[in-house]
Amino acid sequence: MNHQPTYYAKARQGKKSPFKRLAFIIRRITLEADLAATRFSLALAETFWAFNLFFSKDAMQAEKYYVMAQTMGQAEWGFVFAVISLMQWSILVSGRYHGSAAAAFAGVSAFLWWYIIIGLLTSSGSLPVAIGSEIALGCAAGWVLIRTGVDRFDTQWALLKSQGAHHGRR
Repeated sequence: MNHQPTYYAKARQGKKSPFKRLAFIIRRITLEADLAATRFSLALAETFWAFNLFFSKDAMQAEKYYVMAQTMGQAEWGFVFAVISLMQWSILVSGRYHGSAAAAFAGVSAFLWWYIIIGLLTSSGSLPVAIGSEIALGCAAGWVLIRTGVDRFDTQWALLKSQGAHHGRR
């Protein structure tokens, strides 16, 4: 008697559970998304914010920017965005997405964007139409922070494993 599985039995054995398929999709969308493209989008937005803050006379006068205006003046915010955009561009040009400086900067960038978003949401007056853009940028900056941290952890873990294997330990 032949005990080899039929074609249909083989197909069922190779079929992933819905949970495994969902986990794969979530991982592909989040952890394997293109880090360079996300940083590029952030760099563009930060550059445009810097130019707008430097070259407009009263960008911070709107009610929605009250929290930002109370923290610093328009020129100072322009300087912050200029520095952040230059750092973002330098990370892109160097290709060092997961170094300690890139990880620290990812935290600064995420903090800045979420500070602005929370300031916009808590200010009086109606929400600006483009609030979705800032929320998307805040999510992107948060993702860069998480992704940079995950890769740094993976790299450090692999290094520790290789050092342990090199010294005869498991």
